[in-house]
Amino acid sequence: MRKGKTVTPPLPAPPSSRYRFFCWAVAFLAVAQLLVGLDYINIWPSAEAELIWSGVQTAPATTWVSAFMSTIPAESPYWLLAYRVPSLIFYLLGIALFFLWGKALFGNRSVELTLLVGAASLLLPVLAKTASLDIWRFGLELGFWLSLLHFTKTPTRKWLVRSSILGALAILVGCWASLVLFVIWQVAYFRILVAENEGLKKQIGKPFVIIYLVFGLSLLLNWALGYHGSLGDYFYFNFLNLGHLKFFFYALLGIAPFIGFTLAALRDLFYKVKRGEELSQLLLIGLLGSFLTLSLVFPFLLIFLTAKQLENYFKVPNYPWQDWVKAGQVLHIILVFFLVALTLLGGFIQFQNDGFRAVLGCSAAYWMFSFVGVIGLYGNRRDYVLGGMTLAGLIALLFFWIQVYPFIHLQRNWPQRLQTQIEKTLPGTKEIGLNESDPLTLPLAPYFQRAGYQLRNTTEVAPNSESLTIRKLEPNDSISEPRIEISGWPWLWSEERWGGF
Repeated sequence: MRKGKTVTPPLPAPPSSRYRFFCWAVAFLAVAQLLVGLDYINIWPSAEAELIWSGVQTAPATTWVSAFMSTIPAESPYWLLAYRVPSLIFYLLGIALFFLWGKALFGNRSVELTLLVGAASLLLPVLAKTASLDIWRFGLELGFWLSLLHFTKTPTRKWLVRSSILGALAILVGCWASLVLFVIWQVAYFRILVAENEGLKKQIGKPFVIIYLVFGLSLLLNWALGYHGSLGDYFYFNFLNLGHLKFFFYALLGIAPFIGFTLAALRDLFYKVKRGEELSQLLLIGLLGSFLTLSLVFPFLLIFLTAKQLENYFKVPNYPWQDWVKAGQVLHIILVFFLVALTLLGGFIQFQNDGFRAVLGCSAAYWMFSFVGVIGLYGNRRDYVLGGMTLAGLIALLFFWIQVYPFIHLQRNWPQRLQTQIEKTLPGTKEIGLNESDPLTLPLAPYFQRAGYQLRNTTEVAPNSESLTIRKLEPNDSISEPRIEISGWPWLWSEERWGGF
């Protein structure tokens, strides 16, 4: 080789047609899973019930969110779909921004694998089907985080505007939680990045100044408009109520199909942070800030780290965390096997033969595809690992909404059954009394409001005999005999009883 002549490294091989088909198939199934049941799944207690009730009630709006939701026609036959579509839009917005902006930061392959792993996760896609502000906040905060990283690399006006807009919108939704998150990110990124780039010192604070200014103006505007309510009731994960251990557990459970790679990712992250790798430090700051404020960016960053380990497992020679991956995945399929057996037994007891077959299809799909992934680990087959683990979560979740949930809906449709029972046995009822502070009873309110009943809080005295008070019955409730009684599942488990007095 002559002196001075450079050798151009070979370009990476383009993705095969089979891999591209797999990506498109996963995208189609993921979108289908998100759309199934949006128009008929009963209102979930807590955040979704609070948000929908704030939109359908006739009282003046107490927050800008309730004022916005009240513009949705509650009389429409697809009213539940209309209330849940905004969450779906914000979720897809965050995913789309990660796809568009993440490539320049992390590489095409890392972004693609992250989206595949995310499609197989069991937390974010489920929350995206609910009308809650958690997922609104997620899409905006993820977009802000990506634009902020771009701004720290190239502090141009374009990225300043993008980060400022997304951050301002995120702080309007997340309020104090997003404010704390952004302060953590600002301080931590300033300490790490400015030391290596003096030119960034004057630029990095600009988007945050704009965001904090918008937040302060929004507080004054809400006060002027009379919006004195709190948005905290519209979140399933409200950082003011703590619950961090539960949040961490849900985040790990949501990525169960790839749990071995997640454990390896956490081990690898702390190893690289100690060595001073910049990307690992940026990711650790993102994780800590989002975890402390209970932002759904946290489980998404876990998904991203997991995808990076999935990529490195077959790419890096002498990959150092093979034992972590294999031990986690083998333990996973063993635990799943016993859980499947218990689930099948419960499905047969609760729903008899048809329910048993539905649960069997969902559970068997999850376990068999997970088993294929483990075979791929020991056989060094990347297609088995990626395909098996991705389809394990995605197909199981899709089968759950298509096959299993219709049987669960027989227990979760207690608001409709209660309404029908009132119309048949107490046709003269015109007013319903509900305890609006009871998160399990509140899902009733929108259904009765749509049915034309006048609603009152149980703290008020019933004016006449045409009024019926509904409350959740305690296990040893024997104070009086209810005129009507109904039982059902507010969540996916735990039967509760309600009585009308």
